[in-house]
Amino acid sequence: MSAKTAQREALLQTIEQKPHLNGRFERMERIDQHGGGGQFSLVFRALDRHTKQDVALKFFDPTQRTDMYRWESFKREIDLLPEFNRKPDILQCLSGLMEFKENFTSQLGIIFGVDFAYYAVELAEYDASVAIAGNRWSARQKLEYFRAMCRAVQRIHRERVAHRDLKPSNFLIMSDGTLRLSDFGAARMIAGSRNGIAAIYTGPPGDLRYVSPEMMATLHDMNPSFAFRGDIYALGAILFELFTGTVLNLHVLNGNTLAFLNHAMNAVPPDQRVQTYNGFVSALASGHPLPSVGLFGGQAPPSIVGLIDRLFRSLAALDYRARKCDFVHIFMQIDRCLYVLDHDAAYHRWREQKRMFGV
Repeated sequence: MSAKTAQREALLQTIEQKPHLNGRFERMERIDQHGGGGQFSLVFRALDRHTKQDVALKFFDPTQRTDMYRWESFKREIDLLPEFNRKPDILQCLSGLMEFKENFTSQLGIIFGVDFAYYAVELAEYDASVAIAGNRWSARQKLEYFRAMCRAVQRIHRERVAHRDLKPSNFLIMSDGTLRLSDFGAARMIAGSRNGIAAIYTGPPGDLRYVSPEMMATLHDMNPSFAFRGDIYALGAILFELFTGTVLNLHVLNGNTLAFLNHAMNAVPPDQRVQTYNGFVSALASGHPLPSVGLFGGQAPPSIVGLIDRLFRSLAALDYRARKCDFVHIFMQIDRCLYVLDHDAAYHRWREQKRMFGV
């Protein structure tokens, strides 16, 4: 076991061994062997004494407190999430930020205090990345869950909040089968009194597997509203992944291309960055055509391959100026896919009955 792994295990055990937290939460149990997949967080299942319901407790990894950007991001999440309480499609926040200090003894016998910070949210059953990996959803379910994803993003965009880290693992499936958008650590209120955590980013917020080219080029430094179109791109990438099981950016913008784009654009003076980017983005898009979902394992029924292609390509257009960001249009296209899919199923049932009865 590495020193880092041993350190994380010690933190997990410390929390699990506490009889209760804040007199409210008890029976803490890590969400999985590693306490979740977050590099900067630890996640537990716990019983809320107030509601008698199981909840999730999200801790900031105390060993990462020196990373002020990540710590401020953690606090930003608990600042934004409560604004969406009692609204559908968004993970519900169940407590404010709570903290406690725990003493540890070093190998030299020195006692030192460690600060723990956490908050409570709804407990999910699994996330969309698990469903994709196991191909556990039917084509209809994929479309219906994707509509819920879009509805969640539409809801936060109406409040002038850009998520900036949309990906399958941040869409949670609850015990009743409903979907919730989670993890607002990279989110930003585009209008209003809240400014960005850092004035200038040398790289984009979020997961590079789902980042749009203009976010990789840090255009959001010049105009934060670019993040709204970045969210739409991520939705298109997620739709592609739902029907292929593979990540879009791996087939369109590889790591070297993204790194070069980021490096080159950061060398451009900020006030010239958007104009410079607009001068070559059309050629970038032409040189990296988006593939068809039909090329990847046949997870999309043939009757809707063309429709899925049209929809995901309109959302994930590499040139942000060509991207379809109208949610009314998006929902209409999803409904069209469902209509064709339903009638396709009826057609195949009729063909099967005809074959069975020799008609």
